[in-house]
Amino acid sequence: MYVVNIICQAIEKVNVGKFHAMVINNVATCKSASRIIKDKYPHVTYSGCTTHGSDLVFKDIGKIEWVSKLAKEVKANITFITNNHKS
Repeated sequence: MYVVNIICQAIEKVNVGKFHAMVINNVATCKSASRIIKDKYPHVTYSGCTTHGSDLVFKDIGKIEWVSKLAKEVKANITFITNNHKS
């Protein structure tokens, strides 16, 4: 129940209406905790696979305008440095 209480506190702190997903470790404790949380907050989804969950989070972050612009600039700089190793 400790894990459930910590996660529920975080959900309440963020605001239940703004909290839509959680990424957890695939450990048995977390699996059972996620079931309890899902019963309490039916709209919250969870990912038992940290890698997949992280990928989804980073895709959403990448949709933010300033993050997208920064990522394109970084990619251009990396391409330049890779293609012009003497620079």
